[in-house]
Amino acid sequence: MLKKIILGGLLIVFSGILIVGAVNRTAARGGETSSTQHEQTTQAVEQRGGRNGAGGNVEASVTEWQTVIGTVSSVDASYLEITLSDGRSVEVGGRAWQLAVAQNFTANVGDSVTVHGFDENGVFQAGQIDNQSNGQSLSLRDTTGRPLWAGRGRS
Repeated sequence: MLKKIILGGLLIVFSGILIVGAVNRTAARGGETSSTQHEQTTQAVEQRGGRNGAGGNVEASVTEWQTVIGTVSSVDASYLEITLSDGRSVEVGGRAWQLAVAQNFTANVGDSVTVHGFDENGVFQAGQIDNQSNGQSLSLRDTTGRPLWAGRGRS
């Protein structure tokens, strides 16, 4: 009987220590975000197609603009896929493609397109799309790589 009481008491004390430690850790971290966690979140957001443009200061790290030429292999309301002459594929999707669709940019399977963009964290980011088949051209980013759908940002 005494053994059960002592074991029960130790279980309660141990559980209490764990709960108090968890509460203290949560309170200490409240509002703080490590820079690594912030960078990972930013990369994930950009790979999904950017932010919603409601405020915020969206920056791109453009090291070198590239031009790719290919043929539209797939297109729908959520993305445009372009197959390049070397067999690689480039996808324009997320907010970039949403902006293009909102600006009445059209492309059909088989259209010849040129995309000017840059590589950011291993993902090609489109800055301008030119459709040689119908003569349309649309800028998606400014010369610094900042998305045009991101609004004016903070001064």
